[in-house]
Amino acid sequence: MRNQSAILVGSQSSRGNPGNLRVNASSQVRLEQASLLADSVTGQGGNITINSPDISVRRGSSISAIGSQSGQTFDGNIDINSNFLVLLENSQIFTNAFDPTGGSNINIRPLESAELAILQSQNSVINAAGELSIDDTLNFDPPESTQVEVVDPAELIAQDPCKQRGTSQFIITGRGGIAFNPTQDLFSVSTSEPSLIEPVTPTVNNSSPRRQQQSKKRDNHPIDSRTIVPARGWIRDEKGDVILVGYDPTKTGVQRQRPNPQTCQP
Repeated sequence: MRNQSAILVGSQSSRGNPGNLRVNASSQVRLEQASLLADSVTGQGGNITINSPDISVRRGSSISAIGSQSGQTFDGNIDINSNFLVLLENSQIFTNAFDPTGGSNINIRPLESAELAILQSQNSVINAAGELSIDDTLNFDPPESTQVEVVDPAELIAQDPCKQRGTSQFIITGRGGIAFNPTQDLFSVSTSEPSLIEPVTPTVNNSSPRRQQQSKKRDNHPIDSRTIVPARGWIRDEKGDVILVGYDPTKTGVQRQRPNPQTCQP
């Protein structure tokens, strides 16, 4: 049903019986800008019963039973038996009456003793002037969240080596490449040796005696290309130059512990 279409039973007379509306569908009931309505001006309201495994009420559609607006209303109930009920896009299922006595109830139950799932948007409503009964037997268990353990490498390095030595391993596979696994034969690994870039010897600047002394110190202590010291911080000298250093100048990071073989127990 769509495009302002409607199926209704009703009575405009004070003595008339509006009748009942019953829908049986083996596959799906789908309402889009449509309505199912039972309307009465008397105390005898009309009932709406829908039996379908899949019911979709969307795009401003409605299922409503309206009883007497001046006196007591009997019957005028909505009974929905389904396995999947969708109520979206400003749609509604409701009953309305002035004094509902034994009527204007909404009962939503699973079809054929199966399970029932209800999907309802925030702008859609299910409202009963009488009693509202929803037998929602389907419990959605949220998926278990994956537990991700965040590891700080600095903290692992700073751990007590006496406690870690029993389970930790450090395996050297030789120069010329890295084996796919620690047990692989070294002869199967490529023996090509990567070339290292030799440091450039700094030139002496005659404009400053201080710089000349610094250059002489560098010449007396040449840098070994095989020694790589990672920078852990930076400092600024009196000239305003930024110098990378191999220690933590702020002393706020994790301080590594030096292993003491004498205190470690086997």
